[in-house]
Amino acid sequence: IAIKLHSDRRIKVGTLASLSRGQFEPSHIEAMELEILNALRWRLHPPTLFAFISYFLMLLPDEVSHAVRKEIFELAIYTAELSVCDSYFVRVDASGVAFASILNALDDIPYARVPAGIRAIFLRDIASNFELTCRSPAIQANRDR
Repeated sequence: IAIKLHSDRRIKVGTLASLSRGQFEPSHIEAMELEILNALRWRLHPPTLFAFISYFLMLLPDEVSHAVRKEIFELAIYTAELSVCDSYFVRVDASGVAFASILNALDDIPYARVPAGIRAIFLRDIASNFELTCRSPAIQANRDR
């Protein structure tokens, strides 16, 4: 499956079967591929931290300037990248890490640049679209980490 997803070259199932030196038939490989795909519920390309941060920041109200958006994005990406070094985050949803990273970034942005009302609208939109809230114990744990 990984070869099919990440390689430009096509490999026939018969070629894979021959690599097993008679241990598996092409039908065995196909059956196992289907079993793996079903176990993964066909979710082979989950959104990355980068994607979640980008999508979430699209919900910032138009009143937030491009420069401030860029600053929030860069701070959030930096924080999210740090999470990769902590095994705690292995089992944490990327959306939760991304949201916590954005919240931490917003803490570094003065209210003069992103007023409380704008923040409230943003948090409301995140909650209604993604069911993520800043008061969630899981999000708080991510932020504190």
